[in-house]
Amino acid sequence: MCKADIQIFIRAHNERNLAEYEGRTEIDDELLAALIRCTKKLEANVAKLAPPEAKG
Repeated sequence: MCKADIQIFIRAHNERNLAEYEGRTEIDDELLAALIRCTKKLEANVAKLAPPEAKG
């Protein structure tokens, strides 16, 4: 993940807040495409992680 990807998640969260609290419902197709791309990249990175060791 790079800083630009993180900015996409922040921007998407801010847009979600505007929809939730101010009723804004416009869909930014460019932001949506970027969010899907970044989410797929994050999913691939998480899939590479080893599971945590069990404690006990």
